[in-house]
Amino acid sequence: HTVTLFERDEELGGQARRIARLAHKADFGQGLRYLISSTQKAGVRLELGRELEVDQIREGRPEVLVVAAGSQPAPPDIRGIKDTDWHSYLDVLDAPARVGRRVAVWGGGFIACETALFLAELGREVVLISPVTELVPDMGPRAKWYLLNQLNQRPEIRIVKPAQPPRLEPGRLFIRIDEKEEVIEEIDDLISAAQRLPETRLSKKVEQARLP
Repeated sequence: HTVTLFERDEELGGQARRIARLAHKADFGQGLRYLISSTQKAGVRLELGRELEVDQIREGRPEVLVVAAGSQPAPPDIRGIKDTDWHSYLDVLDAPARVGRRVAVWGGGFIACETALFLAELGREVVLISPVTELVPDMGPRAKWYLLNQLNQRPEIRIVKPAQPPRLEPGRLFIRIDEKEEVIEEIDDLISAAQRLPETRLSKKVEQARLP
């Protein structure tokens, strides 16, 4: 088959490329580089820095179209978020220098925990606020033990769980556990790493265009 791969970014890898930047994810980066090298050796035509549009699909008339656009961070369900600056975990990995000294991370999954570790390694004070009692519940036992051990060894990280969605005011974060509310002062930034939504823009355009 003749295969053409369109990638909106200038590099392959998507979110996996960002995760590979983490200091303790060297093996992850090696696996990603292997996949990219294999794609190139297989003769796949790469269109980097180009977002595929319906007109290109209509003109190229491919026999098969595969849409694998990944996901994007979902806006956090946090009161006061519209009145205060917040970042997604992708913003943090792309431009960590933009994040202030004292940071709150909202989420209890793999991405939230890795983001907290990443920021701690950069010297930030981190409050990891999890909506669930068990962190990274979907992770295998060995990898989970290693990740939680890393979190517990970082004095810069405080873990709060299980918490209801926090309430945010400029410089202040209100956390509620059961019926008790705690105020955390001097929060410079809030990082949302709790939810992701599938990237469906292209698939919706294709569906609306009713391509043959």
